[in-house]
Amino acid sequence: MFGLNRKELIDEPPAFDRDYLARLEGHVGREVLRELVADGLFELTDRIERVSECADRGDVHTIGSLAHDIAGVAGHLGLTHLSRMAVEMNRTARRDPGIDAAALVGPMRAAGPMALASLRTFLDETLGKPQNHN
Repeated sequence: MFGLNRKELIDEPPAFDRDYLARLEGHVGREVLRELVADGLFELTDRIERVSECADRGDVHTIGSLAHDIAGVAGHLGLTHLSRMAVEMNRTARRDPGIDAAALVGPMRAAGPMALASLRTFLDETLGKPQNHN
């Protein structure tokens, strides 16, 4: 079904590249990074929930579009495993629009919450609360 083998898609924990985000922080600063991560977390949560809803309706076309969005946002936030998974989900949806939608999104349903939790932990524990500049 996917270009990656099933073990890579399901068993591998979400890859969270903290070094990438540290380099990004060096370029944009902690406040901007905090905002980017918070916005990305919001976007990813929404898109992953919508993918699941589309699977319940059998809407493979929309799953592919949402997977494209997830791939970009996840990649920019250092969630490389989730991004790779979404790229493969998008490719599969485009290549085989008749595929079983639930099977297509199964790996995302399994890995998505773990990826979001790791990003939320990074936001809360590493970046902390926004600075008040009043």
